[in-house]
Amino acid sequence: LTTGEPLPPCLDTIIYEGPDYGHPIWHALNPFYRAWLEAPCNPSHAQSHWATNAAIAQSRPVTEAEYAEWLKSPSPARYVLKKLIEAEYPVSAIDVGCDRGMLVRYMGDLGVMPRRLIYGCDLLPSRIASAQTMLRAANMPANVFQHDIINDDFPAPVESPFVFDLVTMFAVSGCFSDAQFDTVLAKLRATINPTWIVTTD
Repeated sequence: LTTGEPLPPCLDTIIYEGPDYGHPIWHALNPFYRAWLEAPCNPSHAQSHWATNAAIAQSRPVTEAEYAEWLKSPSPARYVLKKLIEAEYPVSAIDVGCDRGMLVRYMGDLGVMPRRLIYGCDLLPSRIASAQTMLRAANMPANVFQHDIINDDFPAPVESPFVFDLVTMFAVSGCFSDAQFDTVLAKLRATINPTWIVTTD
């Protein structure tokens, strides 16, 4: 960690099954990832890894079996999100860093918000294509688009006005330094101005 040497192959191996498909093992091991991210090594590597690693860019649509498995997996964050949505009745939402669209579909399946007002965005076009396929198969509008939350400005191609009650960012903050994540939050508040931001490491 202190030398900035490459990770050993056993931790950089790509996962090809389940909801973490296409991610390296170190991504799935959050405690290790956090320690590695905060170590005195190359501070830009964690961010550049997402944009430049071809293996991470690989993607395919989520199958019904994978989505069912994901729903059954324990998730305190998803539980908190469900309770918030059911208690506060937000009208619209966007999942920033939506990956293959499972959280977008989940919010639609709750039946509280109009499905046409639930969106997602992600850095990688391949993830967006996979999310669109999965959402269409579930009879949901494919309201997902490619977006670089650090370098691109909102609004994006969605209904006007570009305002969302709820912003979710699951497993996104670890992709940024503290200063970058502060920039992300400030940009969201200045442009989208959501009532709620739900984020996890």
